[in-house]
Amino acid sequence: MKYRCIRKCYFDEKLWLEGDIFESKTDENIPRHFEKIETDKEDVKEDTKAITKEEETKVLTEEEEIERLRAECDRLGKPYDGRWGKFKLEQVIVLAKKGL
Repeated sequence: MKYRCIRKCYFDEKLWLEGDIFESKTDENIPRHFEKIETDKEDVKEDTKAITKEEETKVLTEEEEIERLRAECDRLGKPYDGRWGKFKLEQVIVLAKKGL
């Protein structure tokens, strides 16, 4: 079982600060300054997968947006650097459309 210290205390010959995690292998007397941490491993894995998929989708859309902006620069005849991000490419396109 895992427990989180909720206030500064001294337990098991150690000074525990708020937020410290204590893992108990036996069913010993846990002081009132610790609260039990309950986590379902399956829920944590599912949440991690969901976040990863969202981030992956975001990255793909950003890459697609950059590719679209590069194609626009090519169409306007403006050179660009492959390291440029979305913001810089948008600036070059705006300047190109203004004739600068």
